[in-house]
Amino acid sequence: MNIVAVLAIRNEKTFLANALQHLIDNGIRYAILDNESDDGGTDILREPRFKQNLVHFETLPYPGHFDLIAQLEAKQRLYDELDADWLMHLDADEIVHSYRAGERLDEAIARIAATGADAINFDEFVFLPVDHAYIPDHDGPQPMRHYYYFDPGVPQKINAWRAALRPNKVKSGGHKIHGAKYVLAEEALAMRHYMFTDQDHAYRKYTQRRFAEAELKRGWHVNRAGAGRMAFRFPPKSSLLEVSDPSDRSLRRDTPKPLPYWQWGLRAWVTRKAKGLVRRLKR
Repeated sequence: MNIVAVLAIRNEKTFLANALQHLIDNGIRYAILDNESDDGGTDILREPRFKQNLVHFETLPYPGHFDLIAQLEAKQRLYDELDADWLMHLDADEIVHSYRAGERLDEAIARIAATGADAINFDEFVFLPVDHAYIPDHDGPQPMRHYYYFDPGVPQKINAWRAALRPNKVKSGGHKIHGAKYVLAEEALAMRHYMFTDQDHAYRKYTQRRFAEAELKRGWHVNRAGAGRMAFRFPPKSSLLEVSDPSDRSLRRDTPKPLPYWQWGLRAWVTRKAKGLVRRLKR
């Protein structure tokens, strides 16, 4: 089966080698849209080990701010043009795998496709560097062991689909499917999201990023753009789940978090306010 992952990147040198090596090891080819990176990260694409699985590369002009719509529209064009049986929407800081020990990603997608499914949802597990910093170009799984299951609503990330569907992936911000009838697989795949390399990176990533005004007006990015620096302070280990072995695929989904960690305190505050209002109304 011919599976192609499409990645839009800008200054992802820290993550890119790991992301691409994982795809190569799992039988997945990739197309890269580079948003005029200036960190030298795209130089690795010239290395023989990465060049062999690269099916397409192009540069997307950088307008001076994070423009997700422009990236998604460029990706959409590639989805419609690429020669593939299945396609994947992926970011450089995301690693996707089957829950089955030893099963490669291409094997998992082929097995799921054989059931008649047209699309696959990804369960998102956010790994935080509370015990170990992210390691660039690392051989094997990242050593981070603490995570939470982010689940604001299923299906949240329908990020693998049969190419013949030709769905619209722009409307939902890239995470869901529109404009095509499809059968969603009963089985999901696991996605490990390494959002930050360390605590300092967490403080800087979104507080220094400029977002497109049009996207903020649509309600996109607001939980990040509106948070202050200290909101991104990592929660204590006791509030996170843990794997004893980073290679363990039995990630827990029994305690889903509907909000990203930097909003956990906000949710508790809103809940307390709501309960107080209810008590006053009952008096």
